[in-house]
Amino acid sequence: MAVSLFAMRLRDRLGEKLRYVIASPSEDLLVYDSNVLVVVNVEDFEVRKDVVEVESEVEKEFSWKIGISPLITKENNEIKLFIEAFGWKSIQY
Repeated sequence: MAVSLFAMRLRDRLGEKLRYVIASPSEDLLVYDSNVLVVVNVEDFEVRKDVVEVESEVEKEFSWKIGISPLITKENNEIKLFIEAFGWKSIQY
């Protein structure tokens, strides 16, 4: 539920810059210390700032009882392997 809210808010904030939000099936299952992969078209300071702000907003709404640890990246072939290897759910925009 928190990841869905995170993804919707990112879509609203980033618009066309957002490609995918890929969530780990468990908050505790981490890859590179992350449980959410955020795939964007543009990977710059503003995008990173927006992702971190949305992360904080969502965690606050859940009274800091959830942990969203995003890994922000541009699309590449490794992402498909990442999804398949860990069975993560993808929300594509």
